Amino acid sequence: MNTEKATDAKSRKPKIVLLPFVEKTVDKKQSIKTVDKKQSTKNADKRLSEKTLHHIERIIEYLRVHGDSTANEVAEYIGVSSSRAKTILREMENIEKLGSNKNRTYRLKQ
Repeated sequence: MNTEKATDAKSRKPKIVLLPFVEKTVDKKQSIKTVDKKQSTKNADKRLSEKTLHHIERIIEYLRVHGDSTANEVAEYIGVSSSRAKTILREMENIEKLGSNKNRTYRLKQ
């Protein structure tokens, strides 16, 4: 990095340049706004969309008719991916999980 010093032409001494001092103040409104930012909500606190509520109704309907079912079967019936069906099934409180991850089936709690 090439730096050049300002020098006085007669004495060859470095020239001191004074810059005005600027005091930075914090705007109170700005600090309040940053404190009042919305906090992230947990998954359990999120409101369910109408679409998800409709999927939950269809899952309950399917499990009443067919009994124990896999996430793939439920997903095919309600028209979503298997990962979305698993997410919905995991969030439902009236669903019982049976078996290990690979052979898991779901049924309504009684």
